[in-house]
Amino acid sequence: MEFWFEYVSLARQCYLQDRPVDMNSDPMLAAMYEWLGKIDAAIEKALANGFVYFDCTLVAKRERIALRFRGAERKQFERTLRIDSRFVRQGKPLTATDIIDLKIAIQSMILNEGRVKLAPRATKL
Repeated sequence: MEFWFEYVSLARQCYLQDRPVDMNSDPMLAAMYEWLGKIDAAIEKALANGFVYFDCTLVAKRERIALRFRGAERKQFERTLRIDSRFVRQGKPLTATDIIDLKIAIQSMILNEGRVKLAPRATKL
């Protein structure tokens, strides 16, 4: 799990410093850099539309991470992050555990920024 927190943190540092990652040097880090643009755009849209609650889940046989945003009036929207062939660890595709850990690291990063709140578990998204 620690690996994913560090890896997401590194991608975030590159993104915040506007330092694109070379696809040839680290394809997975480059993919995460792209994800961060999607994540920021989704959060901005969520906030602009009053969607302050956030949840993150795995969908489509673990090939995507879904970011779900909901407002007080139960309106919602979703953005997905595709886990494609660039996501490999030690030369092998990610395991189910890797994908779950990656999802947790992404969710933690988003919540730690403090712009959105964790969706209450009592309501379904």
